[in-house]
Amino acid sequence: MTESGNLKIAQPGYIDELLRKRQVTGFSKVPFMKEWATDEIPGNVDTSPELIKEAQQRCGEILWTTQRTRPDAAYAAMMMARLTTRWPERAIQIAKKILCYYNATKDAAFVVEPQQEAKLVLYTDASHSPAGTKSISGSLVLWKGVTICWRAADQSLTALSSAEAELIALSEGAQLLTSIKTTLEDMGIQPEMCELRVDATAAIAVASSGGSWRTRHLRPREHWLSELVNSDEYQLMHQPGLHQLADGLTKQLTSERVWKLMEAWNFFKGNSSEMKKAIKLKMLSSSTGKQKLSKSEGKELFIVYTTGAIIQQMAEAHLEGFMG
Repeated sequence: MTESGNLKIAQPGYIDELLRKRQVTGFSKVPFMKEWATDEIPGNVDTSPELIKEAQQRCGEILWTTQRTRPDAAYAAMMMARLTTRWPERAIQIAKKILCYYNATKDAAFVVEPQQEAKLVLYTDASHSPAGTKSISGSLVLWKGVTICWRAADQSLTALSSAEAELIALSEGAQLLTSIKTTLEDMGIQPEMCELRVDATAAIAVASSGGSWRTRHLRPREHWLSELVNSDEYQLMHQPGLHQLADGLTKQLTSERVWKLMEAWNFFKGNSSEMKKAIKLKMLSSSTGKQKLSKSEGKELFIVYTTGAIIQQMAEAHLEGFMG
């Protein structure tokens, strides 16, 4: 529970045990490296049963967190899962990176602070063929402003354009949304409205009014989506990319963008700046080869970062006054 009485959802015990078991001492600001997003497998890859078994075990350990409390590592876990049998060494490498990220952010937790409006909101995004093959879909569902469900996965069809990839992601996310809506109704809870928010105007146009002959293989999805969004219970809306909450489920973003998304997902609400400072201190401690900063070093670094934050705020205030 938080001081304000809201629930906090996390897996600190499990993550601590996982870090202890795997003897993790390093830290990372991100759970995945962009250069790892490839389907090109080298010819001399070791696919021994022992290595595959270790990759699958590590994958299962990570998925237990990303499917429950850590959507910020869902994309990395998905990329790891697709390589467990084809390139187990890389899958293990990704797992180690995720654990270093968890070591830096293990205090992160969902803050359940429901809003009054009984509304289901779906955010969907797609990354069109990032590795030259299947595109990636990302879906995130909020109920009363609280993140309750998310998904990052390869698309079942090969999309020929970004618009098709976004349309497939929208249809997959809409199926997830309707399932959640049905579950709530079975519990006697009636959502006031269901919103589908997408940042691709082309996908919105196709879903609203149908597509051209080039998207004939997607016609059933178009018709189903069109019937859905033209009903009184669902509303299809354009969501600017900067505020697209499913963005981090389809690609690896910069650490700053990841932090902004985590804040929007109601992670560590009100304490993100403090946690950022703590992560920087951990990484500086790790880079010097120490497990722990001395009291004087910690005090000095804290003063440096606090001063920097004050200067940044003053500069932003000055810029706002100048622009105004």
